[in-house]
Amino acid sequence: MIKNCFLFVLFLACHFSLAAQEKGFYSVYADPEGKYWSPFDVVETDSGDYWVSVSNYTGTESKLFSISPEGVFSEGVVVEEEGMRVFVTRLFELQDGSGDVVALGACQSVTNETSALLCLHLDSGMNEVRRRIVPFSFEEEMVKDIKFMQKEDGFFAAVTFGQQFPLNIYLVEISNEGEIINNARCEMDSLMTVCNLFPIQGGANQFGMFAHTSGSSHASMGVLVFDYDLSLISRSYFPQWDCGGNNMYLYDHGNGCIMPFQDDGFILSSRLREFSETHDDMSSIFAKFDNDFTMQSYTVIGHMNDTIDYPAFYNSVDYYVHSDNSSIYQCTMQNINYDWPLQFAPMHIMVTKADADLNIEWQKRFLTDGIAYTPFTMTASSDGGCLIIGEAFDYVHDQQWNLFALKINADGMVGIDEIREESLAFVYPNPTTNILNIGGVEAKETQVFNVNGQHVMSFCGNQADVATLVAGIYLLKITDSGGLEHTVRMMKK
Repeated sequence: MIKNCFLFVLFLACHFSLAAQEKGFYSVYADPEGKYWSPFDVVETDSGDYWVSVSNYTGTESKLFSISPEGVFSEGVVVEEEGMRVFVTRLFELQDGSGDVVALGACQSVTNETSALLCLHLDSGMNEVRRRIVPFSFEEEMVKDIKFMQKEDGFFAAVTFGQQFPLNIYLVEISNEGEIINNARCEMDSLMTVCNLFPIQGGANQFGMFAHTSGSSHASMGVLVFDYDLSLISRSYFPQWDCGGNNMYLYDHGNGCIMPFQDDGFILSSRLREFSETHDDMSSIFAKFDNDFTMQSYTVIGHMNDTIDYPAFYNSVDYYVHSDNSSIYQCTMQNINYDWPLQFAPMHIMVTKADADLNIEWQKRFLTDGIAYTPFTMTASSDGGCLIIGEAFDYVHDQQWNLFALKINADGMVGIDEIREESLAFVYPNPTTNILNIGGVEAKETQVFNVNGQHVMSFCGNQADVATLVAGIYLLKITDSGGLEHTVRMMKK
């Protein structure tokens, strides 16, 4: 299967349900024939519409939807090939000013004998201009996963073949017309998962691969840098964040992503795993690196100790540049019962907005009605907000899988009475060395506990000096002015 088996396969369905106001919208699409669909990518077009690519569970067909600025779903192109499973995984607007879009993905025969590249050229009205299917003649194994990156005159892809480790991972250069120009096998048998490909800034004709490798667990996530001839230039591994003996390190099997940030390095969204004698925990992390992949700053997205956090599956971070500042968004999912599999327990969406220095502006939870909401992809919108595409599964009532679109404005508002927007307390800087600030709420009283559950400190208000605390992980139980309790994590250096 092209979708990584680690990703929880959730699906769509098709009558229209829409509630929208000026500040945003929440829309649901349910298939009238009960087909299960799963989203891959979303792109905002010049017209202000959003295009979404989806595939059904078996891969017998893919579809493109458009979503209007008001949140109305419209069915577009159906992508089918006789005797093939078809997965449209990425959408790119061409850089020639035409407004045309290229949809990229992969096909494989239902008999698992051949696999191929799919390239679909669509005009601005979502009419098909050209379709090309090019066999991957250089590899006999079937495609397991494929990741794409756009460059000025085409694309690069990282294609994973096979099901058994070590996997065969190839880099492929593709023209805008869908021709395979070049390919090269990544000569690293330790490569396990490619999270994403991203351009290296500065016009150096280089691109990076964020990947998970086998070997030392504390150095398992890293960046490989290649030139446009597909030759490996360098590799670097992200460090272990060691806080008071608690081993915290990046641990991602496909959810994480790195993207260039203006002309000032890169931003990263990933899972962070914490290993200690008392617990094994997962959270999410925002990080910023310079152009040499030296970390400048990072923040751990706090959560309650009975939750598990995952970034959105295919794209969990994006930003939009305004005239006076930049807004960076991260989208994660939270499972409130720490159950497995996650899709059969209540899950909600958490969105964090930060400025260019990764200072959190707000952090909110959405869709907390007890249904399992799973975000797959997101995009920062031209109006300064963001759009999240995912799947909703009501495992208690109708066992129905639906596609949803959640549009949030720059202030973290949807503007619909039925969609609760829960402002969350967050702490910054996180990690900290001395002064700790609480944002998001008006804090009345805060209790601080270490990882062993021992009460170590109390304070009132939205700021405290924590310099006397030893380095480590702490749990903060914050009571706001309205009497509501918030539980967040803090890292003390």
